[in-house]
Amino acid sequence: SFGMITSSFGFVTTLLMYTLGGFGWVDAMVAGWVNDPILQSLIFFGLIFVVNDIISMPFSWYDTFVIEERFGFNKMTPSLFVMDKLKSYAITAILGGGLLYLIMWIYNLTPENFWFLAWALVSAFSLFMSLFYSELIVPLFNKQTPLPDGELRTAIENFSQKAGFQLKNIYIIDGSKRSTKA
Repeated sequence: SFGMITSSFGFVTTLLMYTLGGFGWVDAMVAGWVNDPILQSLIFFGLIFVVNDIISMPFSWYDTFVIEERFGFNKMTPSLFVMDKLKSYAITAILGGGLLYLIMWIYNLTPENFWFLAWALVSAFSLFMSLFYSELIVPLFNKQTPLPDGELRTAIENFSQKAGFQLKNIYIIDGSKRSTKA
């Protein structure tokens, strides 16, 4: 029920921004600050992201500190919640901002091939993140320790060999420091 309320609120907020010209207002405001079209896009989407996250933060807080707490799942502290938000902002600014910059650069360079080139870029980025997410992003939020030798490690390695999948490392992460749902 809470998920439906949260989703409905987000949908209505977006619909109101669209129908009442909020996106146009933000665009005009940003255009008054900067002349460079790529920088305008970065600032526009950055503002939309930050404002949307600020508006949705009470829902996230309630979900974590009321609903999960009520059922005994929550292990998150307020300071960890804030640190995760700040890390997420930094990652979004660097990766999302970088990807958006490249997409806008491609658009300005070759508008006729924009969709194909942007698709190729996003596909390559998605593939890169699929391959290296556990090495680049996970350590920013969770501590990874190698799975010690034993029955579980042997079973995982045997299954991996049967499937023809080459394993380099098997890690345990401290995912339960935020929630015990998993």
